[in-house]
Amino acid sequence: MARGLAADLGGASLELIRIDDQQPGERISLPLGPFDAVGGNLRAADYHALIPHIDAVLSALPEVLSDTKTLYLIGGAWRNLAHIHMTRSFYPLKTMQNYSIDPLDAALLARWAYNEGRTALLDWPGMRSRRAETLPYSGLLLERLIRVVRPRRIEISLTGLREGLVFDHLPPSVQTRDALLDGCRDFASGSLQSELFGPPLMMFVEAIADAIPMAFNPDMDRRLRRAACLLAGLGKNLHPDYRAELVFEDVLYAPISGLSHQHRVWLALTLFRSMTRNRKPPNRDAVDQLLTPDQVSVAESLGSAIRLAIVASGRTPELVDALHLSHDATHVHLSSDDPALMTEQVEFRLRKLADRLGLNYSLGSDAARG
Repeated sequence: MARGLAADLGGASLELIRIDDQQPGERISLPLGPFDAVGGNLRAADYHALIPHIDAVLSALPEVLSDTKTLYLIGGAWRNLAHIHMTRSFYPLKTMQNYSIDPLDAALLARWAYNEGRTALLDWPGMRSRRAETLPYSGLLLERLIRVVRPRRIEISLTGLREGLVFDHLPPSVQTRDALLDGCRDFASGSLQSELFGPPLMMFVEAIADAIPMAFNPDMDRRLRRAACLLAGLGKNLHPDYRAELVFEDVLYAPISGLSHQHRVWLALTLFRSMTRNRKPPNRDAVDQLLTPDQVSVAESLGSAIRLAIVASGRTPELVDALHLSHDATHVHLSSDDPALMTEQVEFRLRKLADRLGLNYSLGSDAARG
């Protein structure tokens, strides 16, 4: 849920909107866009001379805007600065939505942009000249804004006015839906078997949710488990030698809302581990940099539970419905309405899941083993 201050930098103005419980507050428009504040010659501007004017305008902001939890940056210039920050810090992902920057790092980047980095920005590879010219001023404004609002975190948003207008015209019943789960359903659409596999898989996995340690917080873990189940049908028709890697990359960069980069990597790793136990994920740096060892372990445990269901059912929804997974303090137990599903391979996967959870296991009506 978004809470904080949205700052949208355009060519002529800076728009500020306080967001609390997803309800926008009053909009404040300031004449601090690069073309309004500097004029036509952005390359030759004396940016240090602009600081008193910028500070004077920002000092008139209401006190309620200070000490902001999250500063959401909107606009192409700030997105480009964030992209440059990614490059300079060797960040392992290349997606801008929900890219988070520590305020101190952002302030250092901003100061660099209008000082010693100014020449580098104007000649940045792949950057349009007209866009590059706005970056030193955008850095200056960001530095001064950070000083005033004192955010605890900074996040990049790819959405803006257009998406907000679309959202405002949606019926309330749609506005209150979980964008993460809707996005996963849409991303997995196209295969009827994949679409139908998710709901019974959710019930299968939730039966042992209490036995899986927490990765983030109870609400986010529940949403991510459901998201993983909705995406578990991906890769069904791909070559088994490459399926896990292709699905990992697909989920890592999927056009799905409601995910931080950390959540995105965790979800991709979960799906990867639902298809392979021993291979290394293709973007190991993202896993190592963005997830803790405990979060990796939880992803592997959930992946193991999903893989058990896949092996036992072949991603057939009716067969997942026939499976019954449960646990107690010492055992994880699997039974089925159809005894023919309880094969040696299913027992092998059940044992691997039990090992990950630190439990013994039992299959069908057999006595506990392991």
